[in-house]
Amino acid sequence: MNFLRLQTVVLLIVLFSTSCRKPVNHDFPDFEKKLVVNSILVADSIIEVHVSLSDKMNYDSLAVLNNAEVSLYINDVFTEQLHYVDKGIYIASASVIKGNKYNCTVNYDELLEASAHCYIPIQTPITEAVLYENYWVNDEGELCPAVQFSINNNTSKSMYYNARIIAMNKHNSDSVNDWSFVEEFSIDVFSNEHESGLLINKNIEFNGNTQGTDCEFAYILELRTLNIDFYKYLKSVELYEIGRYPEFDSGIAAPYNLYSNVTGGYGIFTGYSSVYLNLFSSDKN
Repeated sequence: MNFLRLQTVVLLIVLFSTSCRKPVNHDFPDFEKKLVVNSILVADSIIEVHVSLSDKMNYDSLAVLNNAEVSLYINDVFTEQLHYVDKGIYIASASVIKGNKYNCTVNYDELLEASAHCYIPIQTPITEAVLYENYWVNDEGELCPAVQFSINNNTSKSMYYNARIIAMNKHNSDSVNDWSFVEEFSIDVFSNEHESGLLINKNIEFNGNTQGTDCEFAYILELRTLNIDFYKYLKSVELYEIGRYPEFDSGIAAPYNLYSNVTGGYGIFTGYSSVYLNLFSSDKN
């Protein structure tokens, strides 16, 4: 018995001595600095562009630029020079108009230059939508909602969408009928690539907000019509998150870079237009 115990002790010592972790060298090499240009243009909103410089991995925040030259072109015609506000943000006096093409060029220190362009699509109406409050059961055993909706399909061109839910609540004890914002989240990113019919029908399950027994909940469906760059960016975010947080039993996930449409730099310059629809349950229990 003592011999078996000795064997066990020796085996543990060998395992611990051969499985020690070695520190990772954090002294990453320098790389060429480039402009980082980020802007999501929202139809009927003011144009804002964030400008910074790329840098190597460290614990410091990226350097935002307050003296860059940011030029805006609408439908290939120079419109204005954006003016600096704060924290790397430049704004224009023009607002985003559906159906227009936007170009942005950024120059800094006469050495760095970046440019990007995007088209703002016209929003796609929701023809029909219904909310089912108690449609499916999640892993915690909670009844959760689903939304079914339809949109017209333009089969002559490629279209891209992001369906989102805005959750609201109000306390039943309140005398004032005021709804409060709870959260907003994406429920699907899709296109009409494999849709040949005149309608696109979607049935999407999501986790509803069920916290608080004294609250009443409501949901708003937002359908964003995206340009192709925003669609590619959101799809790359999905793959990026899978690489960061893979499932326990899925093996090793390959890293995935975020999509960028900025020439001469990094970042995303894109946009969308939206429609909103209040959802009413068909199965209130």
